[in-house]
Amino acid sequence: DMLISKLSDRNISAFVGIDKSARQILRAKQKYSENGFYFYEMDVEAETFDADLAQCLSENKLEKFDLINISMVLLHLKNPVQLLTVLHHYLSDDGILIIRDIDDGINFAFPDNTNAFERIYKMCDHDEQSGNRRNGRQIYHQLVTSGFSRIKLERQGFSTAGMDHRQRESLFQMYFPFTLENAKIMSEKYPRKKIYEEDYSWFASCFDEIHKSFMNADFIFSLGFMTYTARK
Repeated sequence: DMLISKLSDRNISAFVGIDKSARQILRAKQKYSENGFYFYEMDVEAETFDADLAQCLSENKLEKFDLINISMVLLHLKNPVQLLTVLHHYLSDDGILIIRDIDDGINFAFPDNTNAFERIYKMCDHDEQSGNRRNGRQIYHQLVTSGFSRIKLERQGFSTAGMDHRQRESLFQMYFPFTLENAKIMSEKYPRKKIYEEDYSWFASCFDEIHKSFMNADFIFSLGFMTYTARK
């Protein structure tokens, strides 16, 4: 949705969206049915991904991509270099790769007198739903290993500094209910592991207080969202 809105006033010959979720692909097809918009259910970690992507381009009479965007994907992969190596082949000579990922190692919250926010960061570290929460720092190495050059770290960190009340609320609703739901999933999946039940019970009991602290005008919260660009 965000990409299409940003590209709507550009001269785009084709837009290809890929996701492993059949439900999301169906939603995209229903919402964007115009010519030139193509959506495919694919698993980027599958052995057939290279061939599947080649077939996708061939079917739509495309050769390579001028822009490839990967948002919050690499942290969930066992071998990010494998995907990046494939994508390097399908990027045009003048094309650009954009990666958005996260590194919780540069998160901070202040004031955090009870270390509540620090505990939430640590919960994500042992939450298999959340992926590798330290992947952001590895991306430069992954890109070089995959053959990319002219690599830039365009942005490091995303914070509440300067946000109004509505923007703070939007950021809170993006991050914290999702994290709470993950804690619940882990507690149900591993009922014999006490740490997951303790984390979820604690988080659920103090969720409203965390929200209240987050919305205070003198509180700052920063997430390690990172944006890289690279070329061939």
